[in-house]
Amino acid sequence: LTLIGDAGPLPAKILFYTDGVKLACHGSPVVDLLKALEKKGVELVLCKTCLDFFGLTDRVAVGVVGGMPDIIEAMQRADKVISL
Repeated sequence: LTLIGDAGPLPAKILFYTDGVKLACHGSPVVDLLKALEKKGVELVLCKTCLDFFGLTDRVAVGVVGGMPDIIEAMQRADKVISL
């Protein structure tokens, strides 16, 4: 995440689903890095179903909560998708 923030160009969006939603919640070691990316204009989208599954809905520290349709639409519209 540090490299993404320091190198350009920045991604338009970063999508968080399955275990990835944990990265955007209070207590995550990368919350500050994600906040910095969000401040630079990167949209962070978290899967609501995944947050519900892990019981983390009330622990979101950064980003916006969306649904699977939002994630699918973002992937379909993207010129390039990188999965980690």
